[in-house]
Amino acid sequence: MKVLLIWPIFLKKPKLLQPLGLAYIASCLEKVGHNVKIIDPTIEKKSIGEVEKEIKKYDPDALGVSSNTETIYDLYGLNKFAKRNNPNCKTIIGGPHATALPVETLKECPYIDIVVRGE
Repeated sequence: MKVLLIWPIFLKKPKLLQPLGLAYIASCLEKVGHNVKIIDPTIEKKSIGEVEKEIKKYDPDALGVSSNTETIYDLYGLNKFAKRNNPNCKTIIGGPHATALPVETLKECPYIDIVVRGE
């Protein structure tokens, strides 16, 4: 399975935090044979459009994004893009926003298949 993990996009104030949670997830997935790619748009200086191009090019079977409230709508858009590009792609969201507001997150974005809380 091809898995793409995306760290939040910080458009207003760049925050140089390491996506250790995503790195741990990637490590576990790779150990059981999955192909995993992580995109950190802040460090890589990628726009939302460039991230969408990466999603299309990689064509993941599963997309995992880490959410915070500041960037939640950008991440909803990426989930929508992934589903339109590949309707069979499983979309997963975790992080502080999804943990605090799981039901609201699912209601606001019908392009999310799974909410992970408290990871």
